[in-house]
Amino acid sequence: MTAKRRSYGQAYDPANPDQPREVEGQVGEPEPETPPLTEQQIKLNELDAYYAKVLGDLDREKREADAVHDAAEKRMDELDAQKTQIDAEYAERKAAIEATPPPEPIVQPTRWGTPVVVVTKKPEEKPEPAYTS
Repeated sequence: MTAKRRSYGQAYDPANPDQPREVEGQVGEPEPETPPLTEQQIKLNELDAYYAKVLGDLDREKREADAVHDAAEKRMDELDAQKTQIDAEYAERKAAIEATPPPEPIVQPTRWGTPVVVVTKKPEEKPEPAYTS
């Protein structure tokens, strides 16, 4: 059975062999004491925190609005494509309908037989004579 070694302090870093190792019971350098904050520093920190929060909220809302705007633009492009497709289909169907000849008029037989449909030409309009005085 092998014995497990306990490591106290920092682990050995082979990339930095000059690094000092702390050994159990050894006390490192004491941290320097920081002076207490003044009233003005506290108020400035609170103000900075508030404005950071407000600006963060505005940034988040702007990103959301941009996402909605991008989605709306995409939807508008899709609708424009659909409209173009429908317009092309409409024009194609309209051309097909206009290309077919009109149906012959339906003539109902009478008891004396089938009436003859007489197509009359409209008389050409004659130009009015010019009045001379």
